Amino acid sequence: MKTFYMSSTNILNAVRWVARTNTVLLIIIVVILFIEQGGLPTGEHFSGLKLTEALIMGSTFFAFPGLLIAWKWEGFGAILTIAALITFSTVDYFSSGGVLWNIWVVGIPALLFLFCWWHTNYSRYNRIYRS
Repeated sequence: MKTFYMSSTNILNAVRWVARTNTVLLIIIVVILFIEQGGLPTGEHFSGLKLTEALIMGSTFFAFPGLLIAWKWEGFGAILTIAALITFSTVDYFSSGGVLWNIWVVGIPALLFLFCWWHTNYSRYNRIYRS
């Protein structure tokens, strides 16, 4: 009788693919919402934005590419995304007095990528068995 055995590598690959799938789904949703809203406004330039609006847009601009970068470099992409979300939340809090918590849905795959990066590079298992 065969026993079912999940090694830590299989679990890590499953977590990695869950993060990648969530990344693709989030980007598809953002593109659909962007198209639905009519894309970029014509006749308006980004130079007319307030500083808080520019910081919020900039942090959003770095959050999604950070998820794509995490496909190749998990640690860097995850940290870039999390830093962008922290910037977004901080600017939003100081400008409006509240935090838009929905944006942290983008942080879920970033946390999964960060977990995979940590487990691959710094976990006790890898330090013992790689040497």
